[in-house]
Amino acid sequence: MKFPLLAVFLLGFLTLQGQEIKVVFSGITVGNNAARISGAGIYFLQDQVTIASAKSDSKGSFVFSGSIYKKSPIVVLFSKPGYLPQRHYFDISKLEVPKKTLSITVKLVDTLTAELFPVNPQVSVNVDEKDYAVKYTWEENQGSCTVDYAYKSAYVSNIKQFIAKEEARQLMTKYKDKIREFEQVKDYVNALKYYDLALEQDK
Repeated sequence: MKFPLLAVFLLGFLTLQGQEIKVVFSGITVGNNAARISGAGIYFLQDQVTIASAKSDSKGSFVFSGSIYKKSPIVVLFSKPGYLPQRHYFDISKLEVPKKTLSITVKLVDTLTAELFPVNPQVSVNVDEKDYAVKYTWEENQGSCTVDYAYKSAYVSNIKQFIAKEEARQLMTKYKDKIREFEQVKDYVNALKYYDLALEQDK
């Protein structure tokens, strides 16, 4: 007689914990020249908590999964030194889980592709944690997520301009510092060299 009581207890416990949604991701990391990027860190986040993580292999491919128990937004973060961190946002509020089902497995997109943008190693470019590169929305009738292509296109255009301007600003600051440094020791040859670089950067 103890086993039915235990089963009822476990079922109640799982219900309190919420239904398990196992999310599977597979995809590739590429550069803006379409070349595959290996060794990129990939992080599955929900409510700023890391659910799972992986690294892209030598061919830039990755596969990983993680379990969640609520339908708040999911973020997948891609990160690699020399590239701008990139976040993909998933709205899964429309995902339907049958009431009597304790666990389901879903693949939100067929192939998750992250196009990472390189940044000059001499400069530091930071983006806000809510600055998403791509936004996806779960559509129950098709059993997968749709992409907001207008948002993605605007992001790519804006981020390229942002990177170029930020790199130019920081490089200009470095050149001016070097000019002052050489002028103080009356090394006008090197000061003039950085002055020329500053003029070229300002074009």
